[in-house]
Amino acid sequence: MRRTSLLLLLVLLLFLIPFPGVSAEQHIGSTPVKMIPVGVYSREAEWGTTTVFEYGFLNGDNGSTYFVNSSASSDRTEFAVTVFPTNLTLAPQSFLQVYVNVTASGGTGHVRATVSLRVNVSGPSYGETTFVAMLGAVPKTTALDVTTSFIAIGFIIIVGFSASWVFERTGVPDILFLILLGLMLGPVAAQYFGVVLVSPRVLTLVTPYVAALALVMILFDGGLNLNLNRVLRRIGISTLHTVVTFLLSVILVALVTHLVFGYPMIVGILLGVILGGTSGAVVITLVRKMSIHEDSKTILTLESVITDVLCVIIALSIIEFLSSGPEASLTSILPKLVAGFSIAIVVALVLGVMWLRLLTRLSGKPFAYMITIAMVLVLYAAVELVGGSGATAALVFGLVLGNHEEISRMLKVKSGLKMDEIIRQFQTELTFVVRAFFFVFLGLVFTINIGGSWAVNTSIPVLSVFNGTFLLFILGVVLIFLGFVAVRFVTASMTCRLHAESRGDRGAVWAMMGRGLAAAVLASVPFTVSAYTSPAEPFYPYYRGLLSPYQPQFLNIAFLIILLTVVATTVGIAVQRRRAGQEPPTGDEELGGLSGTETFKD
Repeated sequence: MRRTSLLLLLVLLLFLIPFPGVSAEQHIGSTPVKMIPVGVYSREAEWGTTTVFEYGFLNGDNGSTYFVNSSASSDRTEFAVTVFPTNLTLAPQSFLQVYVNVTASGGTGHVRATVSLRVNVSGPSYGETTFVAMLGAVPKTTALDVTTSFIAIGFIIIVGFSASWVFERTGVPDILFLILLGLMLGPVAAQYFGVVLVSPRVLTLVTPYVAALALVMILFDGGLNLNLNRVLRRIGISTLHTVVTFLLSVILVALVTHLVFGYPMIVGILLGVILGGTSGAVVITLVRKMSIHEDSKTILTLESVITDVLCVIIALSIIEFLSSGPEASLTSILPKLVAGFSIAIVVALVLGVMWLRLLTRLSGKPFAYMITIAMVLVLYAAVELVGGSGATAALVFGLVLGNHEEISRMLKVKSGLKMDEIIRQFQTELTFVVRAFFFVFLGLVFTINIGGSWAVNTSIPVLSVFNGTFLLFILGVVLIFLGFVAVRFVTASMTCRLHAESRGDRGAVWAMMGRGLAAAVLASVPFTVSAYTSPAEPFYPYYRGLLSPYQPQFLNIAFLIILLTVVATTVGIAVQRRRAGQEPPTGDEELGGLSGTETFKD
């Protein structure tokens, strides 16, 4: 009980940490031109540096051109302000950006300024308005040198191992410790101790690479540990439980974000898919230590493994659909999606079979695994370059290697490959490192700032008074979490009623709701694709205009839902153990809390 109280206290403390605000999109006067937020409009910067606020303008008219004239100023003389460009010509359905550069110079201490961007729009109709941003100037912070950075890296790995050890013995998921460490090394250290481990600019630059690497590792690891024979033998009740839980979760998130946050329904569905699956890293390690029926363990394990894959594949498909422009339809995008997946599957199958033969010859030799990881990365990049789905290719490649015995029998070839010795041992180590650093990274990218407006607007009468506020945002997050609790209760009752062997395990099936790495990675993926980052893409204005207001919110929602569901899983399992009279884990099992790669073979 003491451990549960401590965890709940940590979550409450994290709720007190402010979040970055972002202005909601809005029309300028009565014109069809609206401002699309691009980034955060309340920041802090060191004296002597320049901060850039970006404002996007979208002409929603189908036939008329509009002209935007901009000027900017600050209410404090220590802040020099320039705007570029001062004049924009917005063709129909075009999207262009204005950059306000603010240089904080000639001051000391902590100073906060209001930066105003005045906009006049002319054309068939007229409008004018002023957009406000807040910039705080702070004394220069001390960046860590190379030696100290290496100490920090080593410390992260040690904390990751220690958290894994605690996970094995207490059931308290390591994710909580790793995210908390990221918060301490990032926003807390910067604001309260003046130490910046990694600058925000560097974090912005590395996010696409970190997200892509983690995505590849999730799918390769999922394929490697998914036994197709066992899935087929338990396909009935496991598929029913997984699909119903996943679909209800997606629908729930889409409805809450649409009705409470004011998201377009397709954006809400995308977020629902991102958050819809449970985490194999949390579920598999907890399930193997629980005194429940083996069929219940199989159902929960299959759910976590399959939904990791479902979340990634469906989320990437929706992103592809959205990045194809406003005129895209299922009939127009389906051939492209099928072609992308087909290329990935064929290339990965052929390369996987060839790689099996090579690994058989390399059996017992050093570096075989590292060459395999190199090939996964090359495969991902090559398939992407030819228009296929690199993520699907990584999954299929992992499936081929993970089911090498069955594939060898199908091809009637002799396989001397010892996968357990060559691949799985090193996969566990690599997944450990990737997971540890990604969850620390998730804490690092958080920004401490509770002020500012939020792109949340509801038409519900009672709640509409809180439009644009942090309170409405946090209410929506709580509703999503409570909805997940309700969905688990309904599906756990359904599954245990239909499957006689699991009827005594309803509490355990209900409790396994923890989200993890897949949700954290996918929350950033929509904002790292070329349709969002490259103005040269044909539908860049549409895609960027659609998603840019929600970039900070996606990561914040994923962050909080991961914390809440992991804590709920921990508390639920503790209650279930107490009711069943089960002793807490002794830690005698093999350490694997961070790996999430429980071998899934018969």
